[in-house]
Amino acid sequence: MTQDNTSIGERFGRWVIVDSAPSHVRFRYRQYLCRCDCGTERVVNWNLLKKGRSSSCGCKLGDRNRGKIGSASHLWKGGRGRDGHGYIMCRVYQNGKRTSVREHKLVMESVLGRELFPNESVHHLNGIRDDNRPENLELRLRAEHPSGVSVTDMLKWSRQIIARYEGSPFDV
Repeated sequence: MTQDNTSIGERFGRWVIVDSAPSHVRFRYRQYLCRCDCGTERVVNWNLLKKGRSSSCGCKLGDRNRGKIGSASHLWKGGRGRDGHGYIMCRVYQNGKRTSVREHKLVMESVLGRELFPNESVHHLNGIRDDNRPENLELRLRAEHPSGVSVTDMLKWSRQIIARYEGSPFDV
């Protein structure tokens, strides 16, 4: 039995009290060494445990956000999820590293049979960000030239675009 009628092994959310911890002078309440269900050990203030203001090390947030990306992306363990803008995200390996890529980009790369160029983007025709059917996706180019570009440079750029996309699924 510890101070405040708290016993070793008592559970508060995902925390289990392992031992009492030395209390610092500036803290009004006792502190306890607690172990979270995920295995993390941390010293937690008794007042936070008692009032339910600390119920885990933060892994609980990961469960709540599982399959989502954004503020908790480092906690995401799945293969698919959504980002904060409504796009479906897929976990893939690129350059030997695990990363997240929007699914509509992967679908377009599959249609093209190659990776997208840096100046290419994918647009949803119907505006629904999780509708990643190939017929709903459109390949778009971002202009590489600032306003006021010379006609000669623009013709050169246009020829490069024609050479790149001629014979592709988008050639009409």
